[in-house]
Amino acid sequence: MPTTFPRVNPGQVIRAADFNQVLAALEDLYSQIGAVSTTAVSITSFMPPGPVKVGDQVTILGRNFQYTIGAESVFFGGVPVNTFLSGSSDTQLVVNVPLLTNLPDQGQAVTVTVYNRTGSDSKQITVLPPPVLLQNGASVSAGAFTGTPTAGQTANFPFTVTSNLSQTRSITISATITPSSFQANLQVLNPSMQTLGQIALAPNTSTSFIVSFAIPAGASGQFGISAIATDVETGTPLNTSAQATYTIGQQSQTDPNIQFGTIKLINSAQGQGNAYSSANNTITLPVNSWVTMQVSTLFKGLGKYSVTASVGASATGWTSTLVYPGPGQVLDYSVSLPATATNLQFNVITGAGPLGSGQLTLQVQAQGQTTSNSVSFNVASA
Repeated sequence: MPTTFPRVNPGQVIRAADFNQVLAALEDLYSQIGAVSTTAVSITSFMPPGPVKVGDQVTILGRNFQYTIGAESVFFGGVPVNTFLSGSSDTQLVVNVPLLTNLPDQGQAVTVTVYNRTGSDSKQITVLPPPVLLQNGASVSAGAFTGTPTAGQTANFPFTVTSNLSQTRSITISATITPSSFQANLQVLNPSMQTLGQIALAPNTSTSFIVSFAIPAGASGQFGISAIATDVETGTPLNTSAQATYTIGQQSQTDPNIQFGTIKLINSAQGQGNAYSSANNTITLPVNSWVTMQVSTLFKGLGKYSVTASVGASATGWTSTLVYPGPGQVLDYSVSLPATATNLQFNVITGAGPLGSGQLTLQVQAQGQTTSNSVSFNVASA
């Protein structure tokens, strides 16, 4: 029930007791207002003021957060903050912006709400999506070439680039060849055989292109071609295809049912995490060291497949052993094909030295077939 006071009619005398009752009620009201004001939570600003990215550290400034008694909680657009960082107090909360989904590239205003035991306050800050992780942001793979590379003629090798990213990026495609003396004879073309410019590669889409090699007259021997997808904005290589190897004057023995995709270094001796360079498809190691490589491989025909890893004669001091499938094992896809690419894995190992430079080849062949597919790596001493 609300507090009531005796009413005074015109001409009546106000008694001291009645007046003191009013004063007592006012004093009680002021004490309650003071108690509320000392516990009311308030956000005054952010540091930095924004925009901020998902994952960035931000400090929420204000008062009465009740951090010291553990009564605080923070939400970014309904997503809770689970950890408060060093430096948090009753007047500032240091947090990382939590993962918010479906943020547009230009960011959007997000309501930040801080609660304590008695109330809450909200303020908006602009949040940008997390930075795109560009490494391995695309898969580049060689298609099936079944012709004969002939000296004095042009051979056109099909490739495909597929986006692994969550947003559209502008990319360029370049190509490399070994021996490097042939580099000036390469062109990257679109399927209409025109020079390929920038590609706007949307999420989960693929684009085909051609690497054209004008083979010099009198040329002979083997050559290997790789294609590299590079992000235009940052200059970051997204990925490099496995090197497709051919022999001038010999019909390609590439099996179109075996397609190589993304190459990764997945394990290594201490300090060798950067031993593989996708830019030049080279593994560089010191003596007595090792790395484990992985090659994503798509199988498109039923059968049993054998896998081998071998080192060229000039690469003295280097050895390679299969991890998956293990030595002597086969991949049995004679009944059904895997729904996704198979990750072939192999170790690259160096001995006590001295180490030579050369090539390491991973080869996959369907049993009973004369064609196969292989990917070659350069190996070099650190």
